[in-house]
Amino acid sequence: MNQYHEDDSGEPEPSVPPGRDISGSIRRRAWIAGLLVALAAVGGAWALSSPVGSSPDDDFHLASIWCGALAPDELCQPTQRATDSSGDGLAKLGNGVRGVRIPGEIGPGALCYVFDATKSAACQADIDPALTESRANGGLYPDGFYQLLGIFASDDTGRSVVLMRLASFTMAMGLIVGALAVARPSTRRAYFLAVLATSVPLGLFLFSSTNPSGLASASMGATFVCAVGFLRSRNLRELRATAVMGVLAAAAGLSARSDAGLYLAAVCACALLFERAWRRPLRRRAAAVVVTGLVGLAWLTLSTQTSAAADGISGQSLDRPWTAVLWTNIINLPSLWAGSLGWNWGLGWLDTRLPETTGLGMVFVAAGLLFWGLGDARAAKLASGTVAVLAITAAPLWLLSADGEVVGETVQPRYLLPMLPVILTIALLPNHRKFLRLTRVQLGVVATIVCIAQSLALHTNIRRYVSGQDRQGLNLNSNVEWWWSNAWSPMAVWMIGTIAFAAVVVIGMTKGTDLLRLASAERDVEADRSATQDQDVLPVERDGEVAGPGSESNRPTELEAGRFD
Repeated sequence: MNQYHEDDSGEPEPSVPPGRDISGSIRRRAWIAGLLVALAAVGGAWALSSPVGSSPDDDFHLASIWCGALAPDELCQPTQRATDSSGDGLAKLGNGVRGVRIPGEIGPGALCYVFDATKSAACQADIDPALTESRANGGLYPDGFYQLLGIFASDDTGRSVVLMRLASFTMAMGLIVGALAVARPSTRRAYFLAVLATSVPLGLFLFSSTNPSGLASASMGATFVCAVGFLRSRNLRELRATAVMGVLAAAAGLSARSDAGLYLAAVCACALLFERAWRRPLRRRAAAVVVTGLVGLAWLTLSTQTSAAADGISGQSLDRPWTAVLWTNIINLPSLWAGSLGWNWGLGWLDTRLPETTGLGMVFVAAGLLFWGLGDARAAKLASGTVAVLAITAAPLWLLSADGEVVGETVQPRYLLPMLPVILTIALLPNHRKFLRLTRVQLGVVATIVCIAQSLALHTNIRRYVSGQDRQGLNLNSNVEWWWSNAWSPMAVWMIGTIAFAAVVVIGMTKGTDLLRLASAERDVEADRSATQDQDVLPVERDGEVAGPGSESNRPTELEAGRFD
């Protein structure tokens, strides 16, 4: 059990013998190194678990990357035609989509295995590498994500795609870990559990893909955590750290998807409601959060993606009674929420069916943590959570109604994934004068279920492309029809990913607060000391009263001190 207590009162902490302090610092650095290595191994395993073109609409996203300003010019040529993702017809150009010619290995022909779960990726061996027609971004999506990954584009498409997936995973983890580092211990603990409960399996798949939805999903939870920390900050160092990290997270989301603007506005509203920012004496912080939310709405309103979505995702309107469509979507909407957790929705192009153990296990964990967190509900928490839920309710209902379609036809769970960790973080954040407690047994159950779910999802994803899902069995090295050249065997990648993910979970649950204290809390304590001496501490309102650095209401709760039990 972690006994570290963060002293926010500005009083000196008990002195620590120099030798013990040095050895403790060395141990923390060793644990940090171990955590980073484990995270890298998880990202590498998921990056290798599927072939080129395996994430949704990858023909569009890969072409957009290869045709970015930072990619080599000889690998992309403009054209007036474009082949659609099926490779059987012409894609609709205009409205943010342009025609290009790109290497065949990343063109529509690379999708020879999609929509048929029994078909492995071995068919990619027959692809002609010559330039072929495809569709690419022409303003439909923001260019930021594509430009960054374009650095890795080359004529060795397989190697380039793996590097891009690793870069995407690194950026997503950078946002999550950065938000954890600048957060208070209570917020840090809640956010870690929220990310853990909502990132398997779809989150991990998208984080390590060339689909911008992964970066957008990681950014919203990080932005919320930073906004809460910004509003709660007690000294200038904490204020600046949360502000800088929050701006980076928000910018990353907006650079990936235009619809992140809607979620950014919702996230800012959630933070303001949760912290009752209108009651604070320093309302300039609340004004800064409001401006950030307005920037998100402006980004959403001015984007081509929004105007295209107004006409429906599929671009065709079905002749169905709108009342029947609305009712059907309302009663089936939870399927999209649970789909991000692997229940009744697949990975890839939705054609990789996951075992029921993964979906039901993750739904059990997320629902259990949500129910547990609501035991500490108050008006501000309920209002904040309601806004977050409305965001992932209204958006899909509007998109589906525009086409007259129902749940399961066009809108996918990945569109709603960005708000799931936000909702769970809101539920798990404690009241100022109370703390939430999970016993070691409860934590053990959560860790076990999540680790098993992740392992099964990774195994299933590898099996889908190595031999097709018509082949079953534990040994992934049997009946291998496709695999990366010069890579470890499928079974080795699965085992490394399983062990590394378990290591991340265990280290995060047992050492997480101490590790991130090296990057955050120790400096916060020093900042509080110097700020107290300089009379530069920012006052914080707690339950209607303004609390200074030495007041009783400003002392940390047990969970804020970094303790689970």
